[in-house]
Amino acid sequence: MCAQRCLREVRRVPPRWIANYGEEDKSKEVKLVIKSLACTRMELHNSRLATSAKLRAEWDRRLEKNSVAVDVLNSNRQLWQMAGGADPDTLANPTELSVEQCNVTVQVLHSMLQKHGPKGGFDSFVEDIEKAVKMLRVVSWGLIASCLGVDVPP
Repeated sequence: MCAQRCLREVRRVPPRWIANYGEEDKSKEVKLVIKSLACTRMELHNSRLATSAKLRAEWDRRLEKNSVAVDVLNSNRQLWQMAGGADPDTLANPTELSVEQCNVTVQVLHSMLQKHGPKGGFDSFVEDIEKAVKMLRVVSWGLIASCLGVDVPP
């Protein structure tokens, strides 16, 4: 509601023109035209400031993807643990170290695949596990904010 009212006010404010800013020759054509300062401020605020809704949506998205990845790893649990993978249930909310260890386990699976070949659908199991590991994300407020490239308000 407030954003709609602000947008209506922004549309009524005439645009500001920056002409030949920083040029010694002021007779040159206008180089940059911007919207009103209020509109620019609002766009910057909307795109760069982390709202609780943006952070919560990313948090929930990461948890959901981690859950899907854990399900895939559980369905291939024997192969995953044979390659030295951690208990899949501990990866619902992984740390950076556990994600790195999962990537090492995928490398082990690839070396096993090269050694034993794709017999019995082994290659498709490795592919499923690799996709699941790529979906794993660390779930922390600071990391989410830095990944989104936004500033967390104090």
